[in-house]
Formats: sequence, structure tokens, C-alpha cells
Amino acid sequence: MSKGSYEAWLELALIKEVSLEAKLIWLRAFGSPAAVLAQPVAELRKHSEEAGPLRGRVEDGVIEAVAAWTKQTGGTCVFLGEAGYPRRVLERFANAPLALFARGDLGLLEERAVAFAGASAPTPDAALLARTLALEAGREGLAVAAGVSPGIAQAALQGALTAPGPCVGVVGGAAAWDSVRLGDEILAGGGLLLGEIAPRAPAPRQGYARRHRLLAALADLLLVVEAPLGCDTLKLAADAADVGCEVAAVPHSPSNPAGRGCNQLLRDGASLVENAKDIQVLLP
Repeated sequence: MSKGSYEAWLELALIKEVSLEAKLIWLRAFGSPAAVLAQPVAELRKHSEEAGPLRGRVEDGVIEAVAAWTKQTGGTCVFLGEAGYPRRVLERFANAPLALFARGDLGLLEERAVAFAGASAPTPDAALLARTLALEAGREGLAVAAGVSPGIAQAALQGALTAPGPCVGVVGGAAAWDSVRLGDEILAGGGLLLGEIAPRAPAPRQGYARRHRLLAALADLLLVVEAPLGCDTLKLAADAADVGCEVAAVPHSPSNPAGRGCNQLLRDGASLVENAKDIQVLLP
């Protein structure tokens, strides 16, 4: 890919004020990011009401900062339609992100994967269970995926690293690319960091919702270990089910409010998981 084409892809992907849906409509209409960026507003408006001047909407220095990140860290920008773009994301989303950012082994995205999710401040027993289940899943050769964030997700990633087994950390914020020690451990263990949010760029709205969306697309199974009613993890579970990912949950005592979201998922049809053997049954 030429430098000009690379920068055009980045520029279009990094425009925050325009929806992904509008960008994809314009790409289908005009063929390439460079062509989209060159269109007058009147032409863009024929295809989407979100039309407005596109040039100049990305802050000065941001594209250069992202390009510098790739050189300094060995990171990669994978653009929609390129070889290496995750197959599952393409298959599961009609509106797949224009760009994904990665460090590590993209080949892990072809492995059978279980994603772990749950409370950011879990009970000690739930954190231990997440770590244990991920450890055993890793030993069985399953890739373990989770958000690079505190709580159940962090416990699961730490368990997978102990296995050691394939490990995929999904990044939800720009700053996390450079500042999370857990990410360094994932990379040192031969794993992968992946995100829709560009490193060293101003964070868009709903960055963590995008992390959830990406996590749901990458896994064969989403396991919710502990979650109260009304939490974001339940929205993640709904998103996962919508794109064809199997959803499972750990049962909890009715007297434990921290686990009532899991019990609700089970009532709604999620598969029950109490141990690593249950995961193997769901992912033979």
C-alpha cells in the first residue's frame, strides 16, 4: 500500500464526527478513501445526510502520531479489505470497522476462542474462578480473549498467560496501548493486542462500547463469570448473541447480587458453565 493510500485510510477512519455507516456508504459509492476525501459536499450528500467537509477534521499531528506508533512498537494498522483483516469481524458485521490496530500475532484470530467478561470489581471467588477457567482453557489449546481492563477480564487474561496459552487482549482506549502493563505481558507471551481505537489519537465517544463489539466478534464463546443486573456486560452478551457467538454464564446464589446478571442470562437461554469441562462441551 502506498503512503498516500495508507494516510487516506487512516484519515477517513479517524474522523470522529461521521458515523461508520456513512463512511462505508461513501466507500461503496466512490471506491477508495482518497476518492471519498476528495469529494465535494454536494456529492457526499447524495449518499448520506451526514455530509460535510471531510478534510481537516482530524487534528494536526494525529495521523503522524499513529504512523510513528507503528514504527516504534512494531504495531500494525489493518484496513478493511486487506489480507489479514479478521475473518470473523467481516463475517459477523455488515458495518465492520475501517481500521483495526494490532500488536502481536494476528494469526491467533483464527484459533478457537473463548472470551471472558464480567464485573470490573468482582468478588474474590469470581476472580479466582475466571483465572482458573482461563488457565484450563489455555491448557486445552483454546485462545482466551478479554478486554484489557480490571476485574474478571484481567483475571482471565492472567490465567491464560499462566497456562501458557494463546491470549488476545482487546483494547478500548487510545492511552491503553502505551500504558497497560498487562498488555506487555500478553505480548511477551506471544499473544495479541487488538483494538478499533487508534493509539495516540483523541478518544472517540463510546470507545468501550466498541471494545465490547469487537470482543463479541472475535470469540466462538462468550463466558460471563460474574455480573450484576443492569451492567454493561449484559449488553455485551446481547451483542454477542446477535452476531452468532455462543453465550454462557456461571450460575450464582440468588442471595448474591453480584451474580444476578449471570442468573438472568441463564434464564434467557445462555449455556451453563461451572467448570472447564463445560467449556470443552460447548467448544468441541
